[in-house]
Amino acid sequence: MAEQKLAAALEVVESLRGERTRAVAALKLAEQQLALMAQERDEIEQAHEQTVRRWQRELETKCRELEDVASRIPKPEDLQRAKDGLIQEVHSQVKEEMERLKDEARQAGQAAELLREENRTVHSELAALVRRCELETSHQKEKAALLIRIRDLEHLLETKSPSISRDEAVCKLQAQVSEYQLKHAHLLAENEDLRAIKTDLTSQLDNESRANARAQLELKSTLESVRVDRDLLQSKLQRAHEEQQTLINKTHEQTQHIAEIQVELAAARRALDEHQHHHSTSLFSIQSEHAQEKLKWERERRDLQARVDSLARELAGAHRALEDVRTERRLSNVRDVEATKANQQAMVPESTHRQAVEELQAKIKSLNGLLDEQHVKHLGDKESLIRRIQELKSSLDDLQHEHAQILRQRDSNEASAERAQDVEEELRGELDRTRLRLESTLDELAALRESEAWIRPQFEEAQRRIKDLNEQVEDLRSALVTERESHFAAMKEAKAVWVKSHQDLTRQLDVVSSEYAQLKENHGKLKAGAQTRMHGYRASISALESKLKTIETKYLQVQTELSSRKAREELALRESSHHQKEFLEFLRRELHGNEAGAGGRNSGHESAGLAPP
Repeated sequence: MAEQKLAAALEVVESLRGERTRAVAALKLAEQQLALMAQERDEIEQAHEQTVRRWQRELETKCRELEDVASRIPKPEDLQRAKDGLIQEVHSQVKEEMERLKDEARQAGQAAELLREENRTVHSELAALVRRCELETSHQKEKAALLIRIRDLEHLLETKSPSISRDEAVCKLQAQVSEYQLKHAHLLAENEDLRAIKTDLTSQLDNESRANARAQLELKSTLESVRVDRDLLQSKLQRAHEEQQTLINKTHEQTQHIAEIQVELAAARRALDEHQHHHSTSLFSIQSEHAQEKLKWERERRDLQARVDSLARELAGAHRALEDVRTERRLSNVRDVEATKANQQAMVPESTHRQAVEELQAKIKSLNGLLDEQHVKHLGDKESLIRRIQELKSSLDDLQHEHAQILRQRDSNEASAERAQDVEEELRGELDRTRLRLESTLDELAALRESEAWIRPQFEEAQRRIKDLNEQVEDLRSALVTERESHFAAMKEAKAVWVKSHQDLTRQLDVVSSEYAQLKENHGKLKAGAQTRMHGYRASISALESKLKTIETKYLQVQTELSSRKAREELALRESSHHQKEFLEFLRRELHGNEAGAGGRNSGHESAGLAPP
């Protein structure tokens, strides 16, 4: 029976030794895991602080860049001055075109006046020619009358005055014929002169008609050029108005966009400050809790070590008691010899031995109970440590997953930035092509577009980073909330701060909405002013069109007058040439008739003079 008890005690001692070694190994493993967890937490905190500092630096740089961009964006006063300068330039161009058109109209009037003077000279020369033709016809009439008188005189000589000798009559007639021949020669010379004058006048008239045709073509070309210039001016004015409107709209959009960016940046800064504050407070609380947990674990470890030492001491006492029991058993054989001699004396050691065994069994039971309690507590601590390690591993996996997402987001942001740079290059090329058409105004527009293309990806990247920061802060907050229930008070404070920030944001939104209404009202005023200026431009263009129409009507009147004068001149020339032809034919017939009559009379007189009286 005692051997069974000793074997059970030895088994208990061995199990206690195994539990002690396992407890020591578990404690060492827990300490190593705690050290690793603390190291990982420190690394995560350092990485988080580095990322927060880096993002804060990037946010500050983006804020400075946005401020630089806002400073580079032209003010509405500068845009108004540029717009007024553009309008004045267009007005000056329109005035110059009006002056040029007036000069061309004046030159056209002078050319028409010169043509009128040339027509007057041609009419005067034609009148002189007509007068000369009338004189020639009067000479022909006088010649015919003289011929009739000569015939009458000859008839009278033949009938009524036989007393006058034929020789005297022939001499008188020959004298008259010679006189008439001289007059005829003189008239022929005058006729040749008139023919030369007529040829000169016809050539001059042809030259003038060709010059008039060239002048008409030049006037038509000038009118066409004037119309083309007018259309170009109208298109330039329309383009200038459209570009002015686009500049105004883009300026308002840029100002509104910059105001929104500034509001969002201010909100992001406040949110980042709040998140940093909450993170620092939560980190401080976590560090304090970690220190408390570490102190608690140290105390528990010391208690366990003390208990293990006490158990070791008790185990050593139990070993000593077992050795004593063994020695007593060895001595019991000797005592059995003397058992018969001293039964009464032997009862006392047996009772003491039974009491010692009972005390030892009670101690073993208490030690077993303590070991069971320590084992249960160790198992609970081990399970809590395993749960804690698993939670920390899951949080570490989440953080690593978030870090990988951040890296992927950064890669995507870099790719989008490259795409944005490509788009920006294309926009710059387009701006370079349009800069050749619009000079200073398009330079401002190019600056606005470049600033817009430069701001938008950076702003989107800042928004994405702020969103990532918000997500990380929310994840950390949720992890802290799930990790410790003591953070409910911090959550309430955060909720109060969030309500306050929401109220601030609503107030800022009201201010921004009022500013937007003011900007909208200013936009309406600018639009009304631009419409009034456009009506003025249209009125000036309509006045130019009316002036051009008056010039065209005057040109058509001059052209019709020139064509009518040319037709009248051609009709007069045809009539004069017809009269001249008739007069020359009449002279030719008369001269041939006179020559034939004179030859017949001379032959008659000769035959009469040769005949006998």
